[in-house]
Amino acid sequence: MISLRFFLSLVFSICCTDVVYALNLSSPSLHEVLLPVPNTLADKILGARLSVSGATAAVSALTDNTRASGSVYIYDAEESWRLTTELNSPLSTDNFGQAIVLENNTLIVSADRDGEDAGAVYVFERNSLSSPEPWQQTAKISPPDGIAGDRFGGAIALAGDTLYIGAPLHTQGKLYIFKRNPESRQWLYIDSVIPDDPQALKFA
Repeated sequence: MISLRFFLSLVFSICCTDVVYALNLSSPSLHEVLLPVPNTLADKILGARLSVSGATAAVSALTDNTRASGSVYIYDAEESWRLTTELNSPLSTDNFGQAIVLENNTLIVSADRDGEDAGAVYVFERNSLSSPEPWQQTAKISPPDGIAGDRFGGAIALAGDTLYIGAPLHTQGKLYIFKRNPESRQWLYIDSVIPDDPQALKFA
């Protein structure tokens, strides 16, 4: 269930049309709201990935060329959705925005083409909306044994202070587990999982 202030809302995208809608599901009749399209979209496709938490939606925009870098746009809802932040990678060929997950004040964005396709994951944390930078990068996570071609960040999941990151091309595939120290806010590598089946491919 996705709460948006005092009513329910669902955000969804229509691929390849640069359109993202928000729907109010608690209204007697269904209303759709077209989210503002960023001026910096260029040749990127808005709505490639999305994640919603409370009154905030993170929407990634990717190009057809996975060697390029995408963007992640943050929308916040008061009475209506408005674009508040644009996040970009300092690199131009890392596929930034391949996977995103938003939970409360933490946003995780993967760039699985970073470093000769070894992959990396960025962590952003929310500041005050009145801040010049409402979202601040606080970490860039890489695997302890990553090599070129692993595609670390192909899939990600966040549960509280535990972050799960897939590297589907690390041999048969590998799942990495990181945990955030609640005091230092640093992300620490905890464990990894590989498939038992020797024939398995692209695990995680």
